[in-house]
Amino acid sequence: MKEYDLIPRTWVAFWGQFCIDEDENIREQDKFQYLLSSLKPKTKARDIVESYPPSKDNYAKVIEHLKSLFGRKDLLIEVYIRDLLALVNS
Repeated sequence: MKEYDLIPRTWVAFWGQFCIDEDENIREQDKFQYLLSSLKPKTKARDIVESYPPSKDNYAKVIEHLKSLFGRKDLLIEVYIRDLLALVNS
């Protein structure tokens, strides 16, 4: 399993791979642990996840927190536009 250091640029790849979020057969506590193991240690995203006690109720809160920081569409658009401009200008 790949470990991510979440930044807006890597959010899309991470969220695409983290498809267990939609699987209703997996308990939230297990999703929480999988999420934790998917993030590189000593990163902002990992620190956020570790700041919540692992529980069914906190899983949804953690996901929303991560989405609000790394998965904002306006921020992602800005990042990708900068990348495209850098390619054009190089």
